[in-house]
Amino acid sequence: MKNVYQFKSKKANNPFAPEFTYTMIEGACFTPYQCNEIKHYLLNKEQYLLDKFKDKPSTDGNTGLGKNSITSKFPYFSVFDFDHYMVKLMKDKLLELFTDILTISNASWHSHLYAQSWFNVMRTGQKINLHTHGVNEDILYGFHITISTENTNTIYHNPFDHRQTIEVENKPGYITLFPNFLPHQTSTYNGNDVRISIAGDLTDSMSVSKKEYGIYRELGFV
Repeated sequence: MKNVYQFKSKKANNPFAPEFTYTMIEGACFTPYQCNEIKHYLLNKEQYLLDKFKDKPSTDGNTGLGKNSITSKFPYFSVFDFDHYMVKLMKDKLLELFTDILTISNASWHSHLYAQSWFNVMRTGQKINLHTHGVNEDILYGFHITISTENTNTIYHNPFDHRQTIEVENKPGYITLFPNFLPHQTSTYNGNDVRISIAGDLTDSMSVSKKEYGIYRELGFV
């Protein structure tokens, strides 16, 4: 099952009023059994990567998770380089859902897609603050896959009016694609275990060389 969410403006009455449709899509990527296995795999990776990149500068991408989080090391590793079956499942689902977005948007645009990917681990009392993944001329789509959580949501904001929001329940195994310029945040994780998500950014082949950081891997053609 796939769900489509949109921020859609009214028709502009003059050349200066904003008129837009911003489309997000959600679909299943992993089974509950796979999520449980991936959860333990990523928790083992967390400390290994923190130790490996401990001397590298840290930036948490304005998430508020802090310089000691695995998120703060996102420029230095790629989930797509992990030797794990989830990588192929992720790539296939990203291409499928982005193709759906092109169809929904009646877009004739085609390109070779590339992506960077990291993962986030949140403990009790933590949340991801309001942030975007970029607003430049080459911005494309971001994605988020919930692996483990209890009663959390990701909240997306209309970039023209932050009071208008779309809340998407974080369901383990589900992936959401969203325009990378959409401000978004999470609710606070108040569970007794961990909230784990895999996140990333898509870009096209012409833009990879312009990236200042991140490790981009080819996904395929859409």
